[in-house]
Amino acid sequence: NPDTLLSRFYGLHRVKLPRGPKIHFVVMNNIFPPHRDIHEIYDLKGSTVGRETKVTNNHNPRTVLKDLNWINSEQHLELGPAKRTFFVEQLEKDVNLLQKLNIMDYSLLVGLHDTSRGNRDNIREDFFVFQPDTKKIERTPSSHKRESKASKLRRAVGEADPVKLGPSTTKLVLNN
Repeated sequence: NPDTLLSRFYGLHRVKLPRGPKIHFVVMNNIFPPHRDIHEIYDLKGSTVGRETKVTNNHNPRTVLKDLNWINSEQHLELGPAKRTFFVEQLEKDVNLLQKLNIMDYSLLVGLHDTSRGNRDNIREDFFVFQPDTKKIERTPSSHKRESKASKLRRAVGEADPVKLGPSTTKLVLNN
């Protein structure tokens, strides 16, 4: 489903440190636009039980807020009729897939870009972004033996050069 709202997982990995613990991590796509600072992130599950993150005065923009933070800050999504229809239909398709796979833990990740602040906070400055060329993977036949898609993707990730996001090229325009 090309329009899915579900994150794509590129890999599940495990690293064993010498004389240390095993660390498991996943590599997945970034759903937020790389050219915009995301000032607040909410993980919404549709429940209020234990769903609040304590926020301090020096709030870290990378802190993920929860349902009660969303409600208490009186946030809401404004979508026009066409986008609302598309969003709800896609959400229903994704939920149906998760139900078929017996996956119950689902949440909606919402990132807010404050247009009055623009990109001046340089939140993105410390992030590295790379995009493996998955089209190349699908087109390139293996010269040695049959290679799994996962192996091809691992190779593409290894060959990709991460690029540090620099200062924003977007300018903030204030209308008074």
